[in-house]
Amino acid sequence: MLEDAWDAAPSGDETLRPQLRIFESNASAALAGGSPASVSKNSASIAFAFGAGSLTPAAIARAWRHLIDLFDECKACLVSTDDAAIMAEMKLRLVPVSEFHKDFMLVGTI
Repeated sequence: MLEDAWDAAPSGDETLRPQLRIFESNASAALAGGSPASVSKNSASIAFAFGAGSLTPAAIARAWRHLIDLFDECKACLVSTDDAAIMAEMKLRLVPVSEFHKDFMLVGTI
């Protein structure tokens, strides 16, 4: 996602954060109408399902917000505030996630 924002940002300095905001706003706009669980018409229906590991629209919107917050953190701690330096610092701080699992062991104990 960060690379997509970097590629889409206009040339020049001070353009990465505004591009991140554009992508976050687009994700939020997609959420505004809600997500249909199923649709049916003329005796035909289709159901939308998210399997384990699928990203929901809300998760994508949160990811854009995380990148914006990370941008602000990196800019605050760097001497150089050009986008290339901030982007390099962001890439150093991001941790790749290759898998995850849901842990419900504490459900009901709170």
